Amino acid sequence: MADFLRHTSCDNCGSSDARGIYSDGSSFCFSCSKATKGDSAEVMDTTAPTTVTGMVPYYEGAVEPLAKRGIQAVTCEKYGVRKGVVQGEIVHLYPYFKDNKLVAAKTRNAHKEFRIIGATKDLDFFGQNLFRAKDNLTLTITEGEIDALSM
Repeated sequence: MADFLRHTSCDNCGSSDARGIYSDGSSFCFSCSKATKGDSAEVMDTTAPTTVTGMVPYYEGAVEPLAKRGIQAVTCEKYGVRKGVVQGEIVHLYPYFKDNKLVAAKTRNAHKEFRIIGATKDLDFFGQNLFRAKDNLTLTITEGEIDALSM
């Protein structure tokens, strides 16, 4: 999977910064959904999943801040939250783990509609994989993923 490098303008739709450039030379515009593969002009199938840990159909995406919520990109990076494309729709992807292995991803679209991709039985809580029990453990419970990121 290629690493996200930067945002730039899109020649297809005219957006000033919606096109993501990746380390393998590919690009994807989060405004018009135009995708290119490497240095060629071939259009990629943006609905095709890639596999992470061999368990979950996961989708290429960029780590970006959730600016409307005041959540920085570094927080999204820590929790593994990405902006990607699922079945041609731009979504946020929230990873879910079981026994410290990625097994599912929850998607959220612009209309605040949610869907789970992958195994859903006995999942750890969102972000639980990042914190292990210690002597002076503080437990914070939030209602949703964005609330957890905000904490």
